[in-house]
Amino acid sequence: MSRLATYSALERIGPTITTGEASTALGISLSSASRLLSGLVREGQAHRLRRGLWSVGRHAPDPFAVVTDLTRPFPSYVSCLSALDHHGIIDQVPRDIEVASLDRARRIATSGATFAASRKTGMMTASCTLTLARRKRARRHSGIPARANWRCRTAPRAHHG
Repeated sequence: MSRLATYSALERIGPTITTGEASTALGISLSSASRLLSGLVREGQAHRLRRGLWSVGRHAPDPFAVVTDLTRPFPSYVSCLSALDHHGIIDQVPRDIEVASLDRARRIATSGATFAASRKTGMMTASCTLTLARRKRARRHSGIPARANWRCRTAPRAHHG
């Protein structure tokens, strides 16, 4: 299989792939797939995100786009400070991208960013509440900046029978 056909086959799998997915798609062993992907990284055709997880393409992926892939097969989402910063609600830039997941708590260092995954048990959802939103009138007259005085909490998701 030519280099171009190999690259095209990997690109069709998706923006992020595991070594096992590449091995299956190309019909080669895991070690051969790992060597092939490492070669693509050296050529600038792929990026290694973490052990066994790769992004195929010339450009590094957006760190917010790969969050769910980093904790596979467990679901995850960007939470609290990182979510607030990403949406422009706060001016602070967190050092790590905060992730809530059903996976174990850990730090995941990738080539593009460092993720701080915290374990959430059961059906949990992060609820970042702007306390100033409830005090809109008070803010208008007090001179408090619009992006100040927030708090982040985790609350269980309501289940409807």
